[in-house]
Amino acid sequence: MMMMSKQINNKIFWGGSIVILSILLIGRQIYINIIKNNKEIEAISQIDAISKMQMAFHFDNDKFSHRLQELNTPEHPINLRGKNYKSHIIKADNQETVILAAAKKGGLSSYLGVVAYTGSKEKYQTIVCKSDRANPKITLPIQKGKIWQCVNDLNQLLNQS
Repeated sequence: MMMMSKQINNKIFWGGSIVILSILLIGRQIYINIIKNNKEIEAISQIDAISKMQMAFHFDNDKFSHRLQELNTPEHPINLRGKNYKSHIIKADNQETVILAAAKKGGLSSYLGVVAYTGSKEKYQTIVCKSDRANPKITLPIQKGKIWQCVNDLNQLLNQS
């Protein structure tokens, strides 16, 4: 009887330990994903800030800026060199601008933003694409009709008119 009770207690102990260990491992992965997502907010914030400044610049100058320094003003500072991302303008003309927030280290995604002038003085279309790789081969989003779309390994996060 004593032996049977000990075997039951061992089964309960090991079964409970396995459940607790599984919960801890799942919780650890959730925690890692939360940290990763919080780091990636830096990239999205950089693209958002630069996109807004590009729209204001275009409104005043009928073109988008090639230089981040033109957009970064004391009144509206942009954090261009964050801890996890570095942003670049990779294309700018009078119709559209493309912004890259490149991850500085592996394990993080890179982001690509486009701001396109629609032809109406106050109307712009924006799109944000996410790459699952830190340093993707840059494939610019494409325009089909009047709609911008992410292509290849880029996942679309936002598309606004």
